[in-house]
Amino acid sequence: MQMDAFTEIAKDESTRKPNWLELPIELTKNILWWNVCKDIQMRLAINMSNISPFPFDFRCLEKICRYAIDLGCDQVEDIDIELFGTDDFLNYMVGRASHLRRLQLFNCNEVSETVLIGSVENFSLLEELDISFNEFSDNSLEVIGRCCPLLKSLHFERVSYSGYDAAFSVGKTMPGLRHLSFSGIHFLDDNGLLAILNGCPLLESLDLRKYILPRLSQNWEKDAMSDSRIYDFQSSFLKMIWMLIMSIS
Repeated sequence: MQMDAFTEIAKDESTRKPNWLELPIELTKNILWWNVCKDIQMRLAINMSNISPFPFDFRCLEKICRYAIDLGCDQVEDIDIELFGTDDFLNYMVGRASHLRRLQLFNCNEVSETVLIGSVENFSLLEELDISFNEFSDNSLEVIGRCCPLLKSLHFERVSYSGYDAAFSVGKTMPGLRHLSFSGIHFLDDNGLLAILNGCPLLESLDLRKYILPRLSQNWEKDAMSDSRIYDFQSSFLKMIWMLIMSIS
């Protein structure tokens, strides 16, 4: 009789559901976080920016980013990297991030123009592109515009001033742009600005804070500021410096 009582107690304890509230808080966190991380929605965005260049092995960072892309199962929509981007990394992304909608490459000096152009051909769904501290030519802008017809936001910052056709490339190939930020751009005259305004009818914000415009028309800035579509227009002091130099010489 006593054995039957012990058997019933043991059976009751074995079938009783655990009280999750009695678990240590750290264990509960780990269980919940593990289940959250298995959700594919948690892997749609990869942000590896704001990285100090000193304490990290960039090869290690690239391996981590590759692993994150693999976990995304070709569903990653947003990749933001800084410093460690390379040609090999961009080639790795091709075919593994075909649903990419936003890409930021900040100060990725080891990414060549040839590989960048080859990569964007596979990212036709891109809506936002941010390439900072680059040495890419105006031709790369035209290829980006043709390969990414859904592009709505472009931030293109060059290290040095070069090329005269960037504005025309944008105006010719990016009609869907809402936001444009240019840096390191030459304008021969205000025809470049007009090419942007006429070629991008949906433009809402235009940032030209770092550019060179040798031959100025008095109305070129007024054209941008008076455009009812553009609620945010930022220009640069560089044009004022140029005007001062020209007036002295």
